[in-house]
Amino acid sequence: MILRKPYKFLIKHFKLIHLLLFLPVVYLLIKTNNIFKFFSSYVSNNYTYSTISNLAGSYINFFMYLAILLIVIVALIVYYLMRQKKKNTKLYIAFIVYYLILFVALTVYHGVLSNLEVEELTAKAARAYRDISLIITLPQYFFAFYSIFRGLGFDIKQFKFELDLKDLDIDEKDNEEFEFVLGVETYKYKRTLRRFIREFKYYILENKFIFTCISIILFLVFATTLYMHFNVYNKSYGTNKTFSHSAFNMNMLDSMITNVDYNGKTITKGKYYLVLKINIINNSVVKTKLDTNNFRLQMGNSYLVPTLDRSDYFIDFGTPYHGEKINTNTNTTYNLVFELTEKQVENSYKLKILENIEYKVGDITAHYKILNIKPKRIIDNKIISSFKMNENISLESSNLKDSSITIKNYDIKDNYIYSYQLCSNNICRNLNDVVSTGYGTSKVKTTLLILDVDTKLDKNTEYYKAIKNTSKFYEDFFTVEYNGKEVTTRNVTPDNLKDKIILQTNAEIKESSNLNLLITIRNYCYKVTLKG
Repeated sequence: MILRKPYKFLIKHFKLIHLLLFLPVVYLLIKTNNIFKFFSSYVSNNYTYSTISNLAGSYINFFMYLAILLIVIVALIVYYLMRQKKKNTKLYIAFIVYYLILFVALTVYHGVLSNLEVEELTAKAARAYRDISLIITLPQYFFAFYSIFRGLGFDIKQFKFELDLKDLDIDEKDNEEFEFVLGVETYKYKRTLRRFIREFKYYILENKFIFTCISIILFLVFATTLYMHFNVYNKSYGTNKTFSHSAFNMNMLDSMITNVDYNGKTITKGKYYLVLKINIINNSVVKTKLDTNNFRLQMGNSYLVPTLDRSDYFIDFGTPYHGEKINTNTNTTYNLVFELTEKQVENSYKLKILENIEYKVGDITAHYKILNIKPKRIIDNKIISSFKMNENISLESSNLKDSSITIKNYDIKDNYIYSYQLCSNNICRNLNDVVSTGYGTSKVKTTLLILDVDTKLDKNTEYYKAIKNTSKFYEDFFTVEYNGKEVTTRNVTPDNLKDKIILQTNAEIKESSNLNLLITIRNYCYKVTLKG
């Protein structure tokens, strides 16, 4: 085979080669500088960092190792050229040695960053890693400037722009042909390979049983590895799929994204909430807290953990969880809430629940259970249904399921006198009492809306299980609308009054020409016309 020597080609493209070399050099400079900035921030922030999932992968990736390999190969090629032309090769040796050292350093830092996700660094170690990362970064500025200067034709020896590569003296020998004998060797290799394949085939046929057993074992190992990875260590679950975690059996029953609370009011302007309805069974013999910090909602290169102080806004979706210990032998449906910005509202999410961390020599592997979440959206889309008094209002479309209300009559008074019986030692007396607008501390002039109402609450709903008494139902969901205004109500019904519900509200309703009672359950609004 006849080939040409590559020296003429390399000399003609000497500048282009260095310009191309400049790209991976700058890329690595930026990436390693980010590592230095991370450790600097870690030290300055009292040895803490913002929660980032896959910390090591965020700062050290495959392309960094590929860039090092490219730089070393190019440096080797130019080194060989310079050596053939009897020119100074020290700088290219420095390229090769430094980037091989950088390869090792990146591997070490990858391990450090992986370990940092589960264990904090000591102050001494953190400062040491910061200083070493700075020392590693600084030489790359020189290599970057050297590459770009050579690429632009800057004569470093003369400190002026001149084609100093002309000293490489291109001559006819640099482009001459030479014979590279490959045919005979290729034929021998092919012949040897064919003979090996033929003999190996006979060997397999003669030992079929042994090879069959080996193949089965290898298949089982491979299949078991895949099964453990996808179905044990990182198994995915969807809605209504039971899984175990820590001391609990868990099941995600439902999910939603919303910006309103249980009675349809916007919670925080510009914020949205991913709410998970999760059934949790504690079968252990001790009370146990749910490790919510290990419930990590994946958001690009970062993650979110549940915002426990928002749970009370979703009492109709599940029992609020505030970080308390869960009693033994209990079966409860809780809500877990993740606070989002508008840009973080998506159609689907992955929740990674950390199960355990596996430590191996030179490696740390985190194992997760993964929940695939496709939430329904309830965002400012109130569905209004209109009713008249004495009509039965079914709440089955809301989260209150098989609940219903019938408003029979109403009255508006500043004071309401009622009678009740007080019994003691089988002796009962009829007594009178009064509810007045002085009940409460509101500075706004108020009056009483007295309702004759039949209410049936579904005892199987999450709301009913979470509230401590049914009187809270009216305060949670009932508001009054008059003359285009909507005002809240306060349930002031005495415990000994059994056949009426008394709501304290704005006194302006007495003079209004129209009056509606609104029963708002998240995105469903049931409007009952009282007057007008």
